[in-house]
Amino acid sequence: MLCLSCLPSSLESPEYSVGAAWKKAHVEAGSTVAIFRLGAIGLAVAEGARLCGAARIIGVDVNLEKFEVGEQN
Repeated sequence: MLCLSCLPSSLESPEYSVGAAWKKAHVEAGSTVAIFRLGAIGLAVAEGARLCGAARIIGVDVNLEKFEVGEQN
């Protein structure tokens, strides 16, 4: 399982958004990915993991509002 932590200070770098999944973490098809912090960057990383073919993407955040939004989708 791959774990990625998404911090706001990395907004300028593509290696920490959609590109993080393949440029830094090297997500492979069928893998499981855990993403910590589900702000704009974390969601972009989740999309990158999906595009790389991750079979399971686990999002972790302490903000309950994000949990409620995630349940709706």
